[in-house]
Amino acid sequence: ILLVKAVNNQPKNEQALFNLSVLYEIKGEFPKAINTLEKLISINPLNSEYYQTIGLFYLAQSHYSSAEKNFLKALQLNDNLIESKKGL
Repeated sequence: ILLVKAVNNQPKNEQALFNLSVLYEIKGEFPKAINTLEKLISINPLNSEYYQTIGLFYLAQSHYSSAEKNFLKALQLNDNLIESKKGL
């Protein structure tokens, strides 16, 4: 709840948003996790880690084409991302 309040007070705080997305994923709330990561990508579209993470979330839900799309984008931005390579 504190993390949600932090995001509400600072909606462009990337670290708080990222942590919130991971919390949602841990709780199995994948739509909320993905929505939060999409907000992050709109704030900072050049952060390869965000694409990799959303790819992992899609992979966990067996949404393979969405996962692949995000892994490829992550690797386009940073070709050293091991998890994105593994996800393909």
